[in-house]
Amino acid sequence: MGAFLAGMLLSETVYRHQIESDARPFRDLLLGLFFVTVGLELDYPLLPSMWLETLVLLLGITLGKGLLIFGLVWAVRLGLPAAARTGIILGHGGEFGIALLALALGQGVLDHETAQPVLAAMIVSMLIAPVLVRHNRQFAIRAWGRPNAARPSDEDRGTQQHARQLQDHVIIAGFGRLGQNLALFLRKLGVPYIALDLDADATRQARLAGEPVFYGDCTQAPILDQAGLGRARVTVITFDEPDSVSRSLQAARGLRDDADLIVRTRDDRHFEPILAEGADEVIPETLEASMGLAPY
Repeated sequence: MGAFLAGMLLSETVYRHQIESDARPFRDLLLGLFFVTVGLELDYPLLPSMWLETLVLLLGITLGKGLLIFGLVWAVRLGLPAAARTGIILGHGGEFGIALLALALGQGVLDHETAQPVLAAMIVSMLIAPVLVRHNRQFAIRAWGRPNAARPSDEDRGTQQHARQLQDHVIIAGFGRLGQNLALFLRKLGVPYIALDLDADATRQARLAGEPVFYGDCTQAPILDQAGLGRARVTVITFDEPDSVSRSLQAARGLRDDADLIVRTRDDRHFEPILAEGADEVIPETLEASMGLAPY
């Protein structure tokens, strides 16, 4: 208990990032030891005789917890597909439940035989968790239809309302250092723009500063459509993640064949592949730096 409280206190200090970095190499090792210990607690010869209890408990844990989470997410009006996916992802049992069960065994609250079906149900629940997490989208679509049919969020409506007022504007995909500098130049030139970013804190701070920055994934066609891609002068992709850049280009081309797309890349290694995927212009950072140094 003391170690737990010490960890909570340290997580609130300025040293938390360094502590997390130092402890990370030991995390997987300790996690592996934990699950090995849990597996040794299960009495495998008893499994055939308690399969019915295990099945009932498994359904109770997975469906009960999943439905509870589904209800909570639906209550805050995030839509049925989002509630279904959240319930599927978080509905399985977790290591915290197994830790509580081990504590109950250690304190004599439960005897060995009584705890076996519960432990078996928790282990099976965790075994099927990767399948549920991997295919949660397909399960939710089959049950409730596609997520795009859900009611748009406040952020989506904000993006649509702002973009509706724009014409011949620039879409900045990624509002990091480069995106902020680009926005500064566009503002001085009087060119309208809208920016999308997946960093919630950076987005909130930019909005407080009066910048038209919205939380959104530019690899998704509906988000680009809400940003007014059909009326935009040009879309500038400023982040340096080849896979995300590729998906963003595909999403943009899927919405508008004649969209002007400019991509920033760190160097010229991905120059030809990005052009082949639909970019109109690729600007390597190293080339720009070399041009700036050339007069000297």
